[in-house]
Amino acid sequence: MTFKWAQLANLILPIVSLTIPAAEPLVPYIQNGIFQAQQLHGDTDNVAKKQLVLDGVGAAVATGKVKIDPATASQITEAVFSAIDGFNAIVQANKPTPVPVVP
Repeated sequence: MTFKWAQLANLILPIVSLTIPAAEPLVPYIQNGIFQAQQLHGDTDNVAKKQLVLDGVGAAVATGKVKIDPATASQITEAVFSAIDGFNAIVQANKPTPVPVVP
């Protein structure tokens, strides 16, 4: 089973909002960025997708839509990425190993 970023983000971001009040205004921008990144097709790697999310959060901060220190916004967004990557690593590590069929 492979989770998509957006699925994991939808699980993690409410916890982030509850535990880090400063992050709450960023959550919709992180969610939107992850949704947009998930729509990218082709050879787009996770680095490019993460940059798309960071750019969206940065734009929200730069335009004053979110009142938070830009460095803090970036750190919170990176921490969300780490949490998503961590959950995905757990899922991948616990995939069932196929048992070879002996004729």
